[in-house]
Amino acid sequence: MDLSFIIRTYNEELFVPILLKSIFEQKTIYKYEVIVVDSESNDNTIKVLQKYEDVILLKIKKDEFTYGRSINVGLSVARGRYICLVSAHCILCNQTYIENVVSYLDLNEKIYCIYGEHRALPDTRTSEQTDFRNKFILGIDNCYPNNANAVYRGQIFNEAKFDESVIALEDMEFAIRMRQIGFIFDYFDAMPVYHYHREDNRQIFRRYFREHYVELQMANNFKLQFKNKYPHIFKKFINDCALIISKGKFIKSIYGVFGYRLSELLGIYMAKTLINNKNVSPCKINIIELIYHPKPLSLDVD
Repeated sequence: MDLSFIIRTYNEELFVPILLKSIFEQKTIYKYEVIVVDSESNDNTIKVLQKYEDVILLKIKKDEFTYGRSINVGLSVARGRYICLVSAHCILCNQTYIENVVSYLDLNEKIYCIYGEHRALPDTRTSEQTDFRNKFILGIDNCYPNNANAVYRGQIFNEAKFDESVIALEDMEFAIRMRQIGFIFDYFDAMPVYHYHREDNRQIFRRYFREHYVELQMANNFKLQFKNKYPHIFKKFINDCALIISKGKFIKSIYGVFGYRLSELLGIYMAKTLINNKNVSPCKINIIELIYHPKPLSLDVD
């Protein structure tokens, strides 16, 4: 087996069929398998997945979920020389994705992980379009893999697995540990995906809360320094405004842009506050419901 896809799902009935279609339509000579790890979806995700005979479906308890835990469960049955981690709400952009990543890693034996571009769909929120452009077109802060679109050499998991205790950024945490002992990670531009977050402002807050919380933990654990987030958010807001002005949608979109960046700001502020309060841990705030699986609200449209 050349490549194992590992996909994490929770209530992905709308998007996982589109992702699977983009995988099964690949034009490749390489053999691959698809593993899905579901954490007790309560929509029709399981029924959708059971229609695919070629999908290996694994299940974990919702209250056992962390990003690292879900991936490690998938790794336990994966047979591929290479492991592709892709988000359930991503779509492979081309039919040569498998051919590209396997061929590249076969030719570059010293590289143990490659990660690729995330592209916005037309109705992606303005602020996320800006973030994708900054990271993948301009190369700002694009030095760590993102497990929504990354391929690892299977051998690396003989050395270590993903940390199941971190509440986010398991990919960054893993990369830091592996780079410290000599493993090479590289950005590869021939493996793009469309990546779509259907998130309201409350979910944006939670995403940035958990990610910044882990960043601060890693800063302490690995003696790292991350740049001040607050000026960076303001710069991104200005870029957002420039984008909606260029599209002639300032009046229509400014509320959504402001809500997104405010939610990002508040999530980062709360993470820093929690880290600085030694008497509180994220476990004391019902982390599974609050951080991973908040009840959905109507989307704030830009």
